[in-house]
Amino acid sequence: MTGETARRAHETTRSRRELLQQLGVAAVGAGAVTAAGSGTARAASEFDVEITDYPEEMVAGQTETITVRITNTGDREDSQVIGVNFGVDRERVELAPDESTTVTLTIETSERDAGNNLVEVSSDDDEDGVRVDMLTPPYLVVEVVGTNGPVVEGRDVEVTFEVHNTGEADGSTTLEWVAEEKGTFSRMVAEDETGVSVSGESTSTQTISFETEPKGKRVIVVNITNADEPDSVEVQVVEELPPTFEVEIVEIGDGKEGEDLEVTVDVTNVGHSGGTKEVTLDLGRAGSTTVEVTAGEAETVTETVNVPTVHGSAGENTLTVRTEDDEVSETVELAENAFFEVDLVSHNSPIPQEFAFEFEVGVTNSGGVAGQGTVEAIVQEILPEDDEETEPQQIGSASANVELDSGASTTVDLAADVGTAEFDTYEAVIDSGDQTVTQEVEVAETGYIDVSDVTLNTPVAAGEDVEVTTTLTNVGSASTTETLSVSVGDAAEQSSEVVLDVDESTEESFTLGTAGGDAGEHTLRVATESASTTQQITINEAQSDDGSGDGDGGGDGDGDGDNNSAVEESDDSAPGFGVGTAIASLGGAGYLLKRRLTDDDE
Repeated sequence: MTGETARRAHETTRSRRELLQQLGVAAVGAGAVTAAGSGTARAASEFDVEITDYPEEMVAGQTETITVRITNTGDREDSQVIGVNFGVDRERVELAPDESTTVTLTIETSERDAGNNLVEVSSDDDEDGVRVDMLTPPYLVVEVVGTNGPVVEGRDVEVTFEVHNTGEADGSTTLEWVAEEKGTFSRMVAEDETGVSVSGESTSTQTISFETEPKGKRVIVVNITNADEPDSVEVQVVEELPPTFEVEIVEIGDGKEGEDLEVTVDVTNVGHSGGTKEVTLDLGRAGSTTVEVTAGEAETVTETVNVPTVHGSAGENTLTVRTEDDEVSETVELAENAFFEVDLVSHNSPIPQEFAFEFEVGVTNSGGVAGQGTVEAIVQEILPEDDEETEPQQIGSASANVELDSGASTTVDLAADVGTAEFDTYEAVIDSGDQTVTQEVEVAETGYIDVSDVTLNTPVAAGEDVEVTTTLTNVGSASTTETLSVSVGDAAEQSSEVVLDVDESTEESFTLGTAGGDAGEHTLRVATESASTTQQITINEAQSDDGSGDGDGGGDGDGDGDNNSAVEESDDSAPGFGVGTAIASLGGAGYLLKRRLTDDDE
């Protein structure tokens, strides 16, 4: 060591010597000691010691050097032995007065000397000392901390290990490692060596790797040596597997019969290569669906799948999720739901261009609970049966909202305007979301007899005739013959045949008799095969009389009997149905519903 520390140590020693002289004691190397003031002293030598270079730290158990300057400050030439307190190194120095020399000595230590120690160099007259940190020697411990096992045959094995230096001093070594197949007759797979340097009380992380052969399942032992404490590890080598998909049900949503059930699944590829496989979600009688999942090696793919369910599947069901490699199951409870069955009651096909297809649709809620939904009519082109990829083009649609209690039914009227659709045959799809029915319909060069200007002889009372007059116009594109029918509820109906050219109109009249018991609300319906109009009417109670007089027809009896006879005789085309209702005020309230009747209505 050079610098301030050595200088301070030297000055401390000199000050101690001067203090002794002041107290009357003088130290001389080879001469006598005399009391101060007792007379003239004999000439003497004095070898001062000053450390000029030394190691601030060293490894206990190893050697280092220390350098000192020796100066004869006496007035006589002399020689002395200079030594160090750690070890046996000594050197004799001979110096004339005021002469100096440099001496280098070896500091010898053992591992037991570890710590902060005072190293002193001395002559017969003087000594100098410094503090030296003697570090515990390096001690290297190997610890395997991980592998990439199990390893697929033919792939590389990787072993990660740490080298801990538990000593205070830095250390280095060349580690040797060897990999052998475990068994009665070990076969070496690989070997190598790697250098490592680790600071005191520190850790170094290392990784070694080597290739395996595709020879099937086995165990490889890796030994890492040439450290104070070696380590070893066993690595499993496994046979290569094709893509293998394992499944797990993650979450199941709340479900109702007839609706999609949302299911989330994890699909994990435990094979050793990527692939694509089918995953089936099966609810048994309730429904099922299959999706394709692609997953790489060791990859987990999360899929959310909607599983369709059918009406009638309410209650406990078993959900099974399966691949060709794995299968899991879980119980699922499906709640009751409304279910809207649909039936096409009538339609007005064929129609000319610029008109609307009109559909009378019966809707029944056959589900176990009340519900609401939408009934839709879609008119679309008809595709070839073998064309499953093309979406059919829509030429018109209509919809209506429906709300029904369980077991209830209703009828909705849907009008799908087709504009200038080409003359052709189309498919009408009636869909409630639960059930679908289809019907071929046609846009054609055809007649279309419209109904308008319906007038009545209102008000009427029970037992009086209802007189109906209406205007019929062929608004189609060809001459046509259609049947005109007029009815009052379920009580009376008359019909006649109408022949009209394009744009031709005619006025038709009917007389319908009512009976005394027909008072109340009724629906008046005037319809051709193309269009219809309905009105709600009220038939008032009949005026009371004494019932004793003869009728105008000369017979005995009340007026009701006379009226019924008159109705039966008024129109040979009308059946003798005993008409039940007289018509009261219409109040101008009515609505027009154009419809072509199906053959079922005939």
